[in-house]
Amino acid sequence: MNRIAQLFLSLVLAAAAAGCAAQDPSGGPSDRPTRISSSGPITSPEQQSSKQAVSVTFRLSGGLEPTDETVVFAAGESLPSGRTKGEVRGVLEAASDPELVDVDMEPMPKDQCCDRQTYVVSIRWDDGSSRTYTSIDGLEQPQVFEELLTKVV
Repeated sequence: MNRIAQLFLSLVLAAAAAGCAAQDPSGGPSDRPTRISSSGPITSPEQQSSKQAVSVTFRLSGGLEPTDETVVFAAGESLPSGRTKGEVRGVLEAASDPELVDVDMEPMPKDQCCDRQTYVVSIRWDDGSSRTYTSIDGLEQPQVFEELLTKVV
């Protein structure tokens, strides 16, 4: 599926998901989130500034028309299908943003409702550390993550 079609599908799914409301077993609204779906080491600002992303693995799954795709962006590796060296470089640069190391992601909702797409982004840095971030359609995350997500989708 080309990127324009994926973007359109994501927008349609986000609109559909906006109509869903998470509910607890009693039938009332629930704003109780589950745990934050990201993990990884927290480093000092001095350590953050020197970290460079060496690989980014992006997995897209779910949706109204279920999909399960994985794309790996890594310097010196074969290019992902339909991507350029410049796009891979852009993903790695975005993943090298020091704010990503310890960004506080919004928690995943307990009831994910409808057929939303799930995004899992794993970053490995040059110091050997890594972190995985998980989000779904319609869940607003910090800007630094959203910027990375627009480059990998």
